[in-house]
Amino acid sequence: MDDNLRQLILAASSRESTTFQQEFKLPFGDALVDASVCCGNEARPLAGVVGQPTTFPQGSYLQLPIEVNSRVTADDFIKRNLPGCQLELSGGCKKSGPRPLFWTLSCKCHRIAKPLNQSDFEDGCVAKKGTLKESVKRIEFDHMNGCIVDATQAKKRKKKRKRRVSDQASHGKRQKQSHSRPASNRTSSYRAKEKKDRCPMKITLFKSASDDRFYVGSNSNLTHRGHPYLSPSAANRSSSELTSDDIELIELLNGKIGPQSIANILNERHDGEGEFLSKTIYSKIRELQQVKDLEKGISSDMSVAEKTIKDLEYKHEQTEKGGMFLAVVKDSSGKTYPGNITIVPSERSWVFGCIFEHAFSELYGKATLAMTQLCLTDDDRSEHGPLDNLILSRLIFINALHMLCMFHALYKPFQEEIVPMLPKNGDKVTEDGRNYVQRASYSGRVPKVFRNSSQSPWNGIHKGNSV
Repeated sequence: MDDNLRQLILAASSRESTTFQQEFKLPFGDALVDASVCCGNEARPLAGVVGQPTTFPQGSYLQLPIEVNSRVTADDFIKRNLPGCQLELSGGCKKSGPRPLFWTLSCKCHRIAKPLNQSDFEDGCVAKKGTLKESVKRIEFDHMNGCIVDATQAKKRKKKRKRRVSDQASHGKRQKQSHSRPASNRTSSYRAKEKKDRCPMKITLFKSASDDRFYVGSNSNLTHRGHPYLSPSAANRSSSELTSDDIELIELLNGKIGPQSIANILNERHDGEGEFLSKTIYSKIRELQQVKDLEKGISSDMSVAEKTIKDLEYKHEQTEKGGMFLAVVKDSSGKTYPGNITIVPSERSWVFGCIFEHAFSELYGKATLAMTQLCLTDDDRSEHGPLDNLILSRLIFINALHMLCMFHALYKPFQEEIVPMLPKNGDKVTEDGRNYVQRASYSGRVPKVFRNSSQSPWNGIHKGNSV
């Protein structure tokens, strides 16, 4: 090997090459402020930042925003603004005098790996003693020197164990057995092997009792050592980092494309912030499907036929809960008949817009709809709003006039606005009240009881306005 190349490899693998400074920028206002000056031996307050106090509690020069009001939100805020660094709680939460809550977040390489004991392993095996043997049928090729046992031996032990349990149950001497699976042998770990190689990077956080605000301790250390730098775009992201928009996109694309394609789309949306693996998206799809199954009453122990029946029953119930849109048509000869009956999934504006613009055009044709003279609807904006838009745009109902039905135009406003102001005996309108209405209806004059009322709905009737 070339000497220059050898020197480059040794320099890259040396301990000094794995020492780097962590980027720590926090959002204050509309800009990102470098908060690394508030940590370390030469810590000082931020200069020119609005919202920071003039005096700080002992051991801190950085106050977190007011939105941070709990330990969980403080952890999320710090982890979100430390790109390329994975933090873990170290030592748990503590209380100390004026600090009712105090804890430390350290780099995942801060902990030390537990040394492996060679006596815990059998000769020629990579699993610890007591690890359950595999019972999967495999090709009889022992490439791990006795670690993988023969399938027939595993099946014999399984049958013998079942027979022993059944015998104990028959004699009433069955005892609860706890099979403790030992920890597997970790051939690789993020933890440091020795104490001198541990990463000193840590962030101390505490809550001050004087103002109930959260602060970053000045003894925080932003220097990484003992492990290489990992860029934020190279880090794998977990399902807990999926936003509500990401989950909505997953539900929309599920069944149309595979998990790998969905992961590629999400990675393009979060460019430079990490990578979602296909197995992470697949696990999230399974989790969302399990939630839907629980809503439908489907459990994992059901057969395929039972799951199908539950699914059909749920769809039938949802269809029954949907509303019904009824359009009654009266032609030029005076005959009335139902023109359209539609089961709508919801009573939103886009649903009625599709019915008026697309369904009616396919059923009757635009030439027939152009001859429509009058449209009567309920006083529901989501229902007659799309119809008004089509009339104003002169696309389909070019000669139509939209009006409210008799109930919503006269009777309902009369009951809601005029009847409460009439003289009553209990819940019923008195004879004088009915006479007021009759006299005002025939003569057009406002009764005395309403003349001095500026909010009287009778003012609109007296002036000739429609109700």
